[in-house]
Amino acid sequence: MNFNFMVKMFLVGLFTFVAACSDVDDEANLVNLHAVASQDVISINFPEATETTVSISSEVKFTLQGLKSNGIDTVTIEQDVEWSLSAGAVSTINQLGLFTAAETSEDIILTATFGFLSESIDIKVSSAKFDQVVKLDEDDSGFSINMCQSQSLVPVGLYVDENGDEEIRPVDSTIINTIDWIVTNEEDGSVSQRAYIETATDNQIFIHTFASGNIIVQAKAVSLLTGEEVTSVDFNQTIENGLNSIKLCDSSDIDLSNCAVTDPEVEKDQFISLIAVADYQAADGSNYFENISRNSKWGISDSLNASSVFSSDRQQLDITGEVEDSSITVSVACGNIEQAVDDILPGVILETLVSCGANVECQQASQQIEITSLSVLSFDVTANDIDLTDDVSISLSSRPVEITLFVTANFSNGDSDIITDDNLLDYTIIPIDGQSDVIETITDSPGVFTVLAAGTAKIKLFFRGETFYVVIEIP
Repeated sequence: MNFNFMVKMFLVGLFTFVAACSDVDDEANLVNLHAVASQDVISINFPEATETTVSISSEVKFTLQGLKSNGIDTVTIEQDVEWSLSAGAVSTINQLGLFTAAETSEDIILTATFGFLSESIDIKVSSAKFDQVVKLDEDDSGFSINMCQSQSLVPVGLYVDENGDEEIRPVDSTIINTIDWIVTNEEDGSVSQRAYIETATDNQIFIHTFASGNIIVQAKAVSLLTGEEVTSVDFNQTIENGLNSIKLCDSSDIDLSNCAVTDPEVEKDQFISLIAVADYQAADGSNYFENISRNSKWGISDSLNASSVFSSDRQQLDITGEVEDSSITVSVACGNIEQAVDDILPGVILETLVSCGANVECQQASQQIEITSLSVLSFDVTANDIDLTDDVSISLSSRPVEITLFVTANFSNGDSDIITDDNLLDYTIIPIDGQSDVIETITDSPGVFTVLAAGTAKIKLFFRGETFYVVIEIP
């Protein structure tokens, strides 16, 4: 049967149902219809990987997906989902889909309702005890990963209940943070700097790679079955080298295939954000580009002229200018570099340039950054304690012997400095047509002028490319 015809018949039946309802029901059903229509879905279901056996006292985040009206594409539904459990359940679930298992075993039904669509699955809350990690990831086909990439993992554990029956399922939230991950080089068993495994704050597990080669991963944790610490079997993993090249780009770039550092300069006390972008070759021969900043090795040529730090998510490197009118070179590499690295876990930023040397399984890039003077946003100027406005005349009530200017510059970093006697501040008396000299400068007294006669005094202030005009009417 034609799929589009089925969709049309579904919608016709739906509207017929709504029209047949009472006014009260009609309003509710229209709301439900809007929710479903806004996502353009015709059915809902739990993702295939949904775990239906969970440990007592653990937490699981459930998700719901919808089949779009084309009958092919699916979408994760994150809003307007009503979650509920069967009557008598001790376990709970909130309206974000976060399930908290009871402290004792039970069998319950979990239901997700989206508009007028509803889907249910059976959930077993199990008292089986964790023994050890038996798989690095739940995907039976394994996973492939290139150097300088990150990938999420779902470790699988062995659980044993009071009858000795075994359960093989993803490691639950009560155990995942207790696992000590060990990564060694396959060839000699040494502690590896090719990769490490991170347990994130939301109980997500990630592997982060830094160089190609073969590694062995082990999971060490206390078995709740025996009370003893158990180390898993060896999980062998190859980190591929599918890297063609690496380049530096502005962090704001979206098109990674064509990105670059477009304005390689930064003011003192300001920062510029860069990302490392890798050009990888896929298995089918095509190329794809990826931000690999967190797993790259960074270096700067002079840590006195500029400082550098990762952003909180390590997706970019922020470089702050420290010394005006200087420069640094920022370098980045993926793979085994010539320089020694103490620890890859916090990210690698060296106070020297990084380089690949003769290592063919390494790519590098660099960029010179100019550190410029702070820009001036505005001036605050007074003349004989009277506040002035740029190029706006003020009239004095009496003729003074001298005019004394007091100049403050407001900089782009939020600081303000008195610059009256700064040697970069230039004072220029502007002649007025048809008028003799009204004021003159006083040698070795910046900003101070002798009054010679009545008339209009105009002075141009010039500092770091910015100007301010003082205009004073002298009686």
